[in-house]
Amino acid sequence: MTEKQENNLALGLIGGIGLTTVLLLIGKAAKGGSSFKSDYWGLENITATSQTTPEAHPEQYNPPKEVIIAAQYINDNLLEPLLRDYVPFLVSSWYRSPFVNQAVGGVSNSHHKYGRAVDLIPVGMNNGDLINVISSSGLPFTKLINEGDHVHAVLVDGRDYENIIID
Repeated sequence: MTEKQENNLALGLIGGIGLTTVLLLIGKAAKGGSSFKSDYWGLENITATSQTTPEAHPEQYNPPKEVIIAAQYINDNLLEPLLRDYVPFLVSSWYRSPFVNQAVGGVSNSHHKYGRAVDLIPVGMNNGDLINVISSSGLPFTKLINEGDHVHAVLVDGRDYENIIID
């Protein structure tokens, strides 16, 4: 791993999902006990939220198998390659149960509810620059939306050719 890749990894992992946890301890992030596999994130990071607790809404912390499959797809094909090979970023939101999605004002058909969307906060650049890096990288995406305080990135298996950009 090059020094740039290590720096991207460190900057991308510090802050964590929901900006509530620090994922980077030394070198690698903590991993959950699920079938989700990543060098950088565990299931506990995908489901992290400040909107509820595991006791109040266990469905947020135990997503359906389809969500884990979709999260694995976006992780393997967009997030890990982007973080490893291109630029640092923070992930502020990933999976949202229907309760959490409603609590944060998400739309009813949000891709977050299915594990197919992530909200990215670029480090050392603005949202437009991150969108340009992703769109010119050759990495697959379905949709990138500049939401002002983050970039909403969607990757749906079978629809990675759409490449819709709303900046």
